[in-house]
Amino acid sequence: MTQIVRNWDRDVVGDFIKPESQQKTPEVFRETHVEIDKIRAEILRPHSGDDAFVTESQFRDAVVDSDLKDDNRIFIVKGEVGSGKSHLCQWLEYEINGYDEGDGIDDEHVAIHISRSNTRLDEILEILHDPIDKEYEEVNDISSLNPEDVADFIIQGLHTFYKGQGALRSFDLEEFLEPRSNAEDFRTILVENIEEYQESVESEGQEQDIKEYLLSREDYGRICFSAYGETKREDDVYPVVRRAVHDLLTRNIGIEDFKRELEDISEAYVEEGKRPVLICEDLTTFSVLKDDLLDHIFELSSGYYDVIMGWTTGWERENIDDALSTSEDSLTYMKQRTQGYLSMTDDSGQAYFLEGRSAPVVLVKAYLDAIKEHSGASAEVPEGAFDSVYPFNEAFIRHVYANLVQDGNLQQTPRILLVHVIAECLTSDVPPFEAVQNNSYVRQRPYLIGINEHSTPCLELTQWYALKHRGHLWLPTEVFDAFGVDAQGAAEKDGNVFFDTSFAAGDVTVIEREPGTELTPEPSDTDDEADEEPEEGESEEETDDEDETEEEDKEERPDPKPEVEVPPEDYREFQSWLMDGTEYASADRFRDGVVATLERWHDPTRLANENSTARNTTGLYFDRGSEPPVVIRGADSPASMSFEVPHGTENEELYRQMLYHGYADSFEDDANFDKLRGWATNKVVEYRSRMRQDIEGHLPEQMTIEEFVVLAHFLVMNLGKGKTELSPELVFEGYQMEETSPLSYQSNVGIELPQGLEGAFERVSNHTRDIGSLARGFFLLKENIVDFERLNEAINGVSENLESYLSGLSTTSVDDLADAYRIGTTRNNSQKRFGKIVEDYSDLAGELEKVEQQVDVENLRKETNYYQRFHHLSHTQEELAELYDEMENGLGPLNVTHRQKWRDIGQLLNDSESDLGLGDFRSTLNEIEDAEADDAISSIALLHEYQRSLNESTAWEVYEVFAEMVEELEDAEGSEVGDFRNQVESSTEFEAFRDARDSVQQTIGGIQ
Repeated sequence: MTQIVRNWDRDVVGDFIKPESQQKTPEVFRETHVEIDKIRAEILRPHSGDDAFVTESQFRDAVVDSDLKDDNRIFIVKGEVGSGKSHLCQWLEYEINGYDEGDGIDDEHVAIHISRSNTRLDEILEILHDPIDKEYEEVNDISSLNPEDVADFIIQGLHTFYKGQGALRSFDLEEFLEPRSNAEDFRTILVENIEEYQESVESEGQEQDIKEYLLSREDYGRICFSAYGETKREDDVYPVVRRAVHDLLTRNIGIEDFKRELEDISEAYVEEGKRPVLICEDLTTFSVLKDDLLDHIFELSSGYYDVIMGWTTGWERENIDDALSTSEDSLTYMKQRTQGYLSMTDDSGQAYFLEGRSAPVVLVKAYLDAIKEHSGASAEVPEGAFDSVYPFNEAFIRHVYANLVQDGNLQQTPRILLVHVIAECLTSDVPPFEAVQNNSYVRQRPYLIGINEHSTPCLELTQWYALKHRGHLWLPTEVFDAFGVDAQGAAEKDGNVFFDTSFAAGDVTVIEREPGTELTPEPSDTDDEADEEPEEGESEEETDDEDETEEEDKEERPDPKPEVEVPPEDYREFQSWLMDGTEYASADRFRDGVVATLERWHDPTRLANENSTARNTTGLYFDRGSEPPVVIRGADSPASMSFEVPHGTENEELYRQMLYHGYADSFEDDANFDKLRGWATNKVVEYRSRMRQDIEGHLPEQMTIEEFVVLAHFLVMNLGKGKTELSPELVFEGYQMEETSPLSYQSNVGIELPQGLEGAFERVSNHTRDIGSLARGFFLLKENIVDFERLNEAINGVSENLESYLSGLSTTSVDDLADAYRIGTTRNNSQKRFGKIVEDYSDLAGELEKVEQQVDVENLRKETNYYQRFHHLSHTQEELAELYDEMENGLGPLNVTHRQKWRDIGQLLNDSESDLGLGDFRSTLNEIEDAEADDAISSIALLHEYQRSLNESTAWEVYEVFAEMVEELEDAEGSEVGDFRNQVESSTEFEAFRDARDSVQQTIGGIQ
């Protein structure tokens, strides 16, 4: 448990650290004032120096370098909020008027200080009149007015005094002011803005944000769009309307002519022998009076003021163009008439006077010393160990100041440092290193030591307080003891605690200091090594020679590996996520490193034979996006099929190396590649397991991807080639449809198949190359070496479950299988959707189920009976030739026309060298006769066998011709009576017919 020992009183802190300088008493201000010794002066007259920067004293001297009746002299001071403008103005007031009565810089100049907190118009008028004896009419308190009454007064005034006048001559003011119930109108917006203005001026004691205009350019554009259908935001009418609104409001509260009032006031001062120095630390404080104020003072001859006007850099950037009633560029016009144009901050928002590394420390020390001086608390604390700024040290103050932010932007200003950090720490119940952890004004630094090796208080203490020497971090032991922080895991020596530096962001500042040495002032700009003179006894020539030698050596040496810088805020986010799983907005680079780690040793989203070294084989990929999908848990939305990277300090070393790769595009030289590879392998194995689980969840129950590949190829080989036996050789056998396939256009088997079978088979035929490629991807160990263990397991699985797999495949749905599953040899060329392949094979399985129901072997037997009825087991080619000759001779007298096919068969039968294939013919007939084809695979194979035999055995044609010849004879016998009657006149011819008929019938009997 940490502790904080106070040698100051908490209630005293608020007396010295306040949001506004004017809130401090003169004594407190003087005691805590730190010289503002660097203000950028683009213009400052008079100023004799050539430096672009001036001190507060030089600025003061230029302001008071005026005579009683000099025309208006204007000095503009700009800078970010809290950059010291108010403090400079307050200091200038005390310098001119004095901290006490009569100790001012001279008797002639009088400072009139309108601070940011003077938001009421009656307050402003009172301050302007206070140093002189001049009566003035009091004005109404704007906060007491009824916004709707004021709005009506302004609208009536616009109608009465401005309609058709000047720039409004061609402007449709009536339409602009018209009330609208269904759109934004002038009165509604004006009432809202007056109410907002009233609320802001009532916010006393806060950092007020006064509404500058009662009608902004954006308001004007919205009203124009409602009235005319276009915004007209850029036209010249807006400044006139805005000025009119402000003039009418000031009249309503009793200020008839503020410009004339200002002239009278300056003349009254001069009459009393006083030169008024009007200090307006924030121009927007004047609000509706601002237009008159600017018009008056920039009309230089209209008064006798020295005017200091402050505004923020943002106000100048956004509003300066509308600041003056002039056709010229407002800022240019102002600069041409000013005696001074000065800046308190640079473009990044850092105060110039706090740029030196010790400047913020000096500022904080001034306040700390004053607070402790006025506190009653006393405690023994090791001030020396804390650089005499306990409970802080130099490192803490410098690091905090370097990381000050406001609204997400870097804003290194004294107000934020003192009010929002130092005061918060001094009034907190925890040590400063804990108090800043959740401070929205401080951008967090990375931890500098291993987060898995040390306690959180130790991490946070070293994060802000640690010093560095020779690559190690260190702090006095007294610092740990003072805060009650355990330094376990660190080395202690000579009263100091030492830590090994963890990998951290490249540009994280750690102050270099040797243990035992005290805080030393920073060197001046003239101390640069480049300006050092050669040491005594060393000539310039020798130095030149050494430089040349160094240059030659440099050319011979290879260029060093460039240092990689991780932005500190990114690294701190990484550490916070690592510890707590908090939001990690800058996770992209870490994600890149994770992807690089996965891809260094694996093709992460590829699912194939993980033991294979064969090149260019096909696998299944989850291909979504340009790279493997990585989800940083806590930074990304959960996503299916992603590599999820969980937070946890146990992975600090590995994750740091991946983060480094994300920025450097390479690993560190001393990276632990064994651990990185082990991590990547585990992730890939787990990912591929989920891929497999997801895919196989869309296949028939218990079927693996390998079994699907085997089955898919087998179905094609069955339909296309008639294969019925699964074997390793078959899995790698190429596919080409044979003529024997019942789906071949050459098939002449007269069996009707399901109508959708041909289309389903045509679709899966388009995938045969992909299935073959997947077979090589899943079943090859090397280019020509098969993983028989995996292959045989898949073959056995399909063989044993063929019926259930086919049935399950026929009802498989892949509607919710991710489209990202693709097949290819690499992630980049994976195009075809695996789901489409499964879907098409599912359709084929459905058609094969219809084959099983629709194709009856009995129908095939009926078809073969056409041939079988004329066949006898004793038939030989010689016998069939004799029979053919007998039938041919017998048919001759019948005047039957002999067909060419018959003649061809006759020649074939009488050719002793021809082979009719009678054995194959008989075998096929027997196979069909004995077949019990009660499944689609067997039925398809039987049709293949039948077609093969038809194609290869001419015996089928022989018996087909015999059948035709017999049919002719039977037809002739049926016509015997009629023929007989026709031929009765010629008994000789009739006798010949009868002899021929008997001869053929005897032959027929022999065949049968």
